[in-house]
Amino acid sequence: MNATHLTRVAQWFSGAREIPVPLTLERVIEMVTGFIVGDCDCSGTHLQGEITASRRLIESVFGVPTFVDGPSEDKVSTEWVIRFDDGLVATIYDWKRYEQGAPGMDEVYAWHIGGSLVDVVERVHEVIGHG
Repeated sequence: MNATHLTRVAQWFSGAREIPVPLTLERVIEMVTGFIVGDCDCSGTHLQGEITASRRLIESVFGVPTFVDGPSEDKVSTEWVIRFDDGLVATIYDWKRYEQGAPGMDEVYAWHIGGSLVDVVERVHEVIGHG
């Protein structure tokens, strides 16, 4: 949890909001960050835009990728699947890096942003701090 997340925790509790029941760890993370990463249904998503950033920056915001280092013949080797608290689903992924493999931590790369709506592009940029 980074400083931004801690600030959001403080804001949440200082706002005296009702705590939803049942309170699961996944729900707490979503309340604090505004999104969850991982086991989300991303069917029907497709390329909507790009974000140029290092993998280290993306991981600092969204955590470790949902999957990384897929087989070399796969079109995607690194991907985050993100569901925002309003239900919007985004994916951030590399594309056709067959020989290169997954981007390095400090490699600045034009990551693809996928979703079913173009709104995901602005949302991803906003959360990463490029918006």
